[in-house]
Amino acid sequence: LEMMRLLLSHGADVNSRPGPRGSALQCAAQNLDEDAVEMVRLLLGHNANANSSASPYGTALQCATRNPGGKALEIAELLVSHGAEVNAPPGIEGTALQSAIQNSYTNAVEIVQLLLSQGADVNASPGCHGTALQSTIWKQGPEILEVIELLVSHGADVNAPPGPEGTALQLAFRNQSEAGLEVVKILLRHGANVN
Repeated sequence: LEMMRLLLSHGADVNSRPGPRGSALQCAAQNLDEDAVEMVRLLLGHNANANSSASPYGTALQCATRNPGGKALEIAELLVSHGAEVNAPPGIEGTALQSAIQNSYTNAVEIVQLLLSQGADVNASPGCHGTALQSTIWKQGPEILEVIELLVSHGADVNAPPGPEGTALQLAFRNQSEAGLEVVKILLRHGANVN
């Protein structure tokens, strides 16, 4: 953080040509350091482009949502408040919503709620694990049922064409646990095609 402040005080351009991991903002957004939120805030305060997609991981918001640390929600809120586009073209791990579902280990429900409240497309073209719904089922995390209910209540297509791992129902069937059974019940309740 101090190094960043020093460089900025000497006229560093926050939107200069990005490195292999993207712009300074994209790097800060996926940073796991304690100072990550302050880094993002500092860069945005110096007019960093919240929607630059120079990183293979996509925009700063997509980078933040792939951050498994506890700071992802706070960084995502900060980026959204500075105009980050929730439906920007996908990075390597998909849209911000798909990336959040695949990578968030803390605050997953809250991040999904934030993105949905900002109009995230629940049926966007499949990312590396399919649609947002398919990604949720593929991940099989502790908050899976709550996230699935959120997605279907926001119009997620339970019969979307299969992603790389299969349809939502096929993915749920692979999980032979109690949670997998609950997922199948939710999908059937919302009209999943068994054929």
